[in-house]
Amino acid sequence: MKKGKPGQRMRWNVIADAIGTQPVVGVELGVLEGTCSSNLLRIMPQLQLYMIDRWSAYTQAEIDAAPKSRMPSRPQEYFDEAYSRAKAVATEYGDRAVIIKGESAKAANYKRVPDQVDFVFFDARHDREGLEADIAAWILKVRDGGWLFFHDYKSKNHPDVTAVVDAIFTDIHVDADHMAVVRV
Repeated sequence: MKKGKPGQRMRWNVIADAIGTQPVVGVELGVLEGTCSSNLLRIMPQLQLYMIDRWSAYTQAEIDAAPKSRMPSRPQEYFDEAYSRAKAVATEYGDRAVIIKGESAKAANYKRVPDQVDFVFFDARHDREGLEADIAAWILKVRDGGWLFFHDYKSKNHPDVTAVVDAIFTDIHVDADHMAVVRV
């Protein structure tokens, strides 16, 4: 699991600094092995986190839609191992971590997910169509004054993330670790 270099500001630091110390309910889309989840839960003891990922191999259409990304070409075994590691993270944090296996946009309608969350961290779909669907589904779940965090913003390997975020939002704060931050 990636911990970040000492003194390096990582995506979980960006989220924790924006949120502060009040009790919060958050959603992470695109958990993979749970690195970000683990770090968020460790540094934010007031956090209830919904960890959502499909943990399945990509279709050929998805591979074609993200030609610069390495993730789509990985075999199912890779995602099975990542799911096992993510479940271990969720187990470590007990009731504070809820792991949900499913498509990121569809998961917004699952009964296990509260109607009002304080933030959503987008790191699942990096193609235009997928990210647009995720935003449309999840922005309705974020309370007024809540936060949207987008990983891989301004990343050369994921140009659709920047294009989609820039097309939808105007007040975007750019932070470390390719993070875009938007206040709802």
